[in-house]
Amino acid sequence: MKEIVRTIVWISLIAGGFLAVIIAVVTAQPRVAVAVGIGSVGTWIAWGFVSSYYFGIRRHIVEHLGPGWKLGVVVKHPVRTAERVNVQAALDYLLERDGDAGPFGLGSAPATDDEGANMGYVGQQDLIQLLDGNPEPVPISWEQIATSEERKQRCAANALYLLNVNDQPSAVLVQSRARLASKRAMMHILARDQAAADLTLEQLLRVARERSIYRGRIISIQRHDSRNSDFSVQFHDIAPVPRESIILPEEVLATIERNVVGFFRHADALKAAGQGARHGALLHGPPGTGKTLVTRYLAQASQVTVLFLTGKQYAYLKPTCQLAKLLAPSLVVLEDVDLIATERRKNRHRPLLHELMDEMDGLGATADIVFLLTTNRPESLEEALASRPGRVDQAICFPLPDLECRRRLFAQFSKGLEVTGMDLGPLLERTEGASPAFIKELFRRAALMAIERGAKGDPLPLVEDDFEVALRELLEAGGELTRSFLGFPSRR
Repeated sequence: MKEIVRTIVWISLIAGGFLAVIIAVVTAQPRVAVAVGIGSVGTWIAWGFVSSYYFGIRRHIVEHLGPGWKLGVVVKHPVRTAERVNVQAALDYLLERDGDAGPFGLGSAPATDDEGANMGYVGQQDLIQLLDGNPEPVPISWEQIATSEERKQRCAANALYLLNVNDQPSAVLVQSRARLASKRAMMHILARDQAAADLTLEQLLRVARERSIYRGRIISIQRHDSRNSDFSVQFHDIAPVPRESIILPEEVLATIERNVVGFFRHADALKAAGQGARHGALLHGPPGTGKTLVTRYLAQASQVTVLFLTGKQYAYLKPTCQLAKLLAPSLVVLEDVDLIATERRKNRHRPLLHELMDEMDGLGATADIVFLLTTNRPESLEEALASRPGRVDQAICFPLPDLECRRRLFAQFSKGLEVTGMDLGPLLERTEGASPAFIKELFRRAALMAIERGAKGDPLPLVEDDFEVALRELLEAGGELTRSFLGFPSRR
């Protein structure tokens, strides 16, 4: 609307001036024509100054920060890709609660300081010079950054916010690296003194933590920009895992829940009793016994922020632990921890092992963080990690299913299959020592055998020979390697 008004005024002034001059010339009044021309030019110049003042950004800065704003202090804070959405939420909240005006879109100026020069940001003194140049606001550029597997949030890439934090005025400029793949940004906070600038930054970061979109979600960290060690957050939407789908002895499952969910549920009571809330639990057992399934169940049952580490993500162990501390209460899941935590003399990843132990120690006993480690090879773990209270406080063994658990597994994996007319007793005996993963694959393979022989129906009817052929194929054709993969006792 302002641009339309200014355009109409300019057109009116220019057209009116030329028309007055033309009329004076036509009516043979040259002196009047010269005077009108001079007056029109003066009017144009005056309107140029007035419109520049009115439409430029400087008057907002003067009104907000006061006449001595050019002697103010600028504090700079880099914003990683993973923090962009949270910082944007904090800016929007503080603008609505304590804001004066804006946001205004600003173009950038060349950087002069070393850190900004490589990033295309305005430098500390350049911000004051940029605003003193009275630029006119430009449209704000918005970047789309993921907030979940399906959703994205727009974040300002060139916006100036005028805030009042605890009655201390400040101007916050956010500039992003839009031309690069990374969505990293820089915040410049201009205030009348250092204390006011620091206060604004502290409040922004506090609100960003409190309103973090990662809180209560299941996430992992991945590298976004290797050149600048930038990270982004990946969301994980895990399918619900009902408690009844976990086939373990009840006392084992209850112990697992107490050592994870229980510590979160009773964290305040533990602290009130003078006990630490930070905890470490190690889940170990043969392959295929359900450790991964249980971690997914716990990730949902804990109702806290969950951070997963596995495989290549161990390279981001330190930022993951830092994020866990910021988002506490949080659960840090380290799957197959033996990848980095084997005994030191045989460990090719000793720096990561030491980093893990340092992070677990450095969080302190009062941190609302539970570390959940899983491994198939507990005997290979570094003793200083696995056997030291304060790092791992409880080791929980996942046993191979006994007869009752195998019977429950048979019932679970036979859903959609017709086996009621069969005597599964011998099969229950023959699968002694088999893991849940092996039994699941046995039922799937038996269903495939039934389909191949032409069986049809819902549920699909199976016969004993289907299981016999499936068992023989798994154990004989697959050999020791399949036994190891799926968890079945090796031949003596």
